[in-house]
Amino acid sequence: MKVFASKCDSVKYYIELLNNHSAYEEFRELRETTNDSMKLIKTLDKFSTTIDYDKRVARMILRIRKLEEEK
Repeated sequence: MKVFASKCDSVKYYIELLNNHSAYEEFRELRETTNDSMKLIKTLDKFSTTIDYDKRVARMILRIRKLEEEK
């Protein structure tokens, strides 16, 4: 467990992990060939504390896309 001073700090840390930690090498390799977020999230299982992390993130992405379309 890591505690952050702000939500922004936690996001910065997550970005740093994605860009540098060896656990996310597959993510970085796939990111070079696609911007498809649904494909990319399937490589984030090392971060997850739940078995359905990718499904949860996919639902959030779809909700956000729907909200953007409604604007």
